[in-house]
Amino acid sequence: MTTEQSGGDISSSTKLELAPEVIVKAMGEDEGGVLLRRDSGEMFTANDTTIFFLNALDGTKQVKDIAASMANVFEVTAAELESDLVELARELLSQNLVRVA
Repeated sequence: MTTEQSGGDISSSTKLELAPEVIVKAMGEDEGGVLLRRDSGEMFTANDTTIFFLNALDGTKQVKDIAASMANVFEVTAAELESDLVELARELLSQNLVRVA
């Protein structure tokens, strides 16, 4: 069961998943990708970091665990990435593109 949570409540220990009506499509290496809301037809563009993050959301991993796995790929510290991903998660939640698992 999913609980409603405002963007301000997202932390590094939050587990997220894509909203069921959202499709993520990578465009190619260094090309970013798009998110499509099937229910409204809205389309959003995203950079490679965001696409990687969205593809990692499975409802079982905490944001901090995803940050740790992404740190090697994007050559930044896990701590820096964790802070950025929490902010990104808040924005994605406010757009109803993800939900708290």
